[in-house]
Amino acid sequence: MAARDKNRPPVHPGEILREDVLPGLGMSVTKAAEALGVTRQALHRVLAGTAAISPEMALRIGKFCGNGPEVWLRMQAACDLWHAERRMADEIAGMAADIEKYLFSSGATYSEQSCYGLGQTGPSVLELLSVLNTFRSSLRPTAESSVRSAS
Repeated sequence: MAARDKNRPPVHPGEILREDVLPGLGMSVTKAAEALGVTRQALHRVLAGTAAISPEMALRIGKFCGNGPEVWLRMQAACDLWHAERRMADEIAGMAADIEKYLFSSGATYSEQSCYGLGQTGPSVLELLSVLNTFRSSLRPTAESSVRSAS
């Protein structure tokens, strides 16, 4: 099996239902919606890729197709993650730089911090949580900034 091109989004699970499952069964959207116990509009949104497969819908589709809900949730998660990675790329890159800054300013030696990089040694989980809590609290908006952003 060839590896998927990471620059292309994973197929939305609704597209698989629309292009493969329903035609293979010779079923209309209306009949499929009835069989799934959902409205035609709800199923249409999934088929169009404008609505995600919820856990409830995954249970229904998994039973309908006979392959269980997990496969449908994994496909949806892969799709959601791919889009989130691209949408948040700059923010995540900035967070990584800030976390490194906090780790190196925490007084830990390089060997203690190697768990953040490649090595196995490092600070304890409690020490890392303390650093991350400090980082997280620096991201919380103050009451003054919250008021400014609301106006």
